[in-house]
Parts: sequence; structure tokens; C-alpha cells
Amino acid sequence: MSIELRFHHTGGRVYRYKQTEDAAVRQLLRLLAPSKVFAEAEIALSGGGIVTLLPTAHITRLDVVTSVPFSWPKPPNITAMFVLPDKSALRARAIRADGPKQAGEALVVHLAYDLAGGDRLYAEVATKAGHSLETRSRLTRLLRHPPVYFNLPGGGGTILNPANIVRIMVTANIERTPAGAWPVNLQTPL
Repeated sequence: MSIELRFHHTGGRVYRYKQTEDAAVRQLLRLLAPSKVFAEAEIALSGGGIVTLLPTAHITRLDVVTSVPFSWPKPPNITAMFVLPDKSALRARAIRADGPKQAGEALVVHLAYDLAGGDRLYAEVATKAGHSLETRSRLTRLLRHPPVYFNLPGGGGTILNPANIVRIMVTANIERTPAGAWPVNLQTPL
């Protein structure tokens, strides 16, 4: 049993920490509640006689890589949330998407998160389409209210620090755009 923690820094560095002792791995999995990870000003890590303090203001995301089965609770009405390996996977999945969905039909939402320091994360969320207002409400709740977390391919998950999300691009076949959205087309590459 093992767990690797990868703290992605706003400066582009990734700090990696590993634990292989079964009892400590189980303890870490209990401590890693997405709603609490970035709630304090710093994260304290201790092992091998070394204590490290990581200011959460400079962490864009935390990857929890493990083969130990665990899951975080999904938001209401969400059936799946996972990270895509890269933008080609995002484009391939987005191209296969059908037209606008009716209430009750499966709805797949593709997300591209730009994080402070230039890091980018691609994700997919599955839900059921609701009426226009209900679908927009679900998306807004998912995008604007922490914690933001997804399953990783191969096991584990990633938690995004909402304070370091610079932009969120959403591709979903919904009937109408959100009220107040500016009517412009994307010119920079995905």
C-alpha cells in the first residue's frame, strides 16, 4: 500500500511526497478531505525528521496518486468526475458530443481549467440534463463552489485550489448560454 502526494506550485514546480506504511497511508486518506485541504494558510508535512510547510496560496492543485481504492463524495446529480490525460482527449470527446440535451438525458460536460503559473487541467463530468435553469444551476455550483476535485486515471484524485483557478472553459451541449454571458467566440487555442 502506498500513496504519492504531488503539490503543484504556482511557479511551475511539483513537490512530491510518498508514504508506504499501511497505517500512515490510511491516516492520510482520512485527512485528505477536499473541503479541508486548502482551508488553512499552510499544509504541514512531516517525515524522516523533516517538517515542510507549504503555503496553500501558492499551491494550484494536489494530486493524490494511489492504487488504494478510495473515493470522495460527488456533488449532487453528478455521476462521474475525472481528469482527462490531455487536450487531445478533450477534443476527441467533445467532437463525439451530440446536440443539445433534453431534461433527463445524459449530459457530458468537458472542462479546461487554467491555473496560476500556467498549469492546465482537462476534465470530464457526467450528469443528467435538467431544464435549462436547473442545468445552469448545477454547472454554476460545480464551477464556483469549492472544493473542485476529480478522479485521476489509474487511481487517486486531484484537488484544485479554487484561489488559483484563473479560467474555466466549459463545453457542454446546453440549450441556452448563462444569463449575462458576453456573446464572443474563443480566439486563443484550446
